[in-house]
Amino acid sequence: MLEGPDKKHIRVLFFIALGATSFLPQMHFLALYGVDHYLAIVDVIWLFAVSVPLYLIGSVVFVFKFPERFFPGRFDIWFHSHQLWHIFVILAAYAHYLCMYNMMHARQELGCTMENEYALLADQQMQLDAGATS
Repeated sequence: MLEGPDKKHIRVLFFIALGATSFLPQMHFLALYGVDHYLAIVDVIWLFAVSVPLYLIGSVVFVFKFPERFFPGRFDIWFHSHQLWHIFVILAAYAHYLCMYNMMHARQELGCTMENEYALLADQQMQLDAGATS
């Protein structure tokens, strides 16, 4: 389905999208706790300074066939772009894992403030309903 050189751009975009999966949890955490708390709890170095650049560098290496494009015949067996791409993916996935792992532990320690908000809203609604019926 996604095989062949004419579909390479789709595969690369899919790969980049996988690397971007941490965006929504990061934004959710940021919305719940604010910037100061987010920066104090979340290890953003692993995500933005390590994982994302590794994913992107791996994509560039793969798309532009570096180094075999510039040194034909030298990298036919070892260290060609596809092998390098796998190395970048493994390193980026590990950095991504560390960031998500740290976020999970921070979330377990803090709990979800949204649960408290929902409970407060439910209590307010019950009071309004009780006042309207009496």
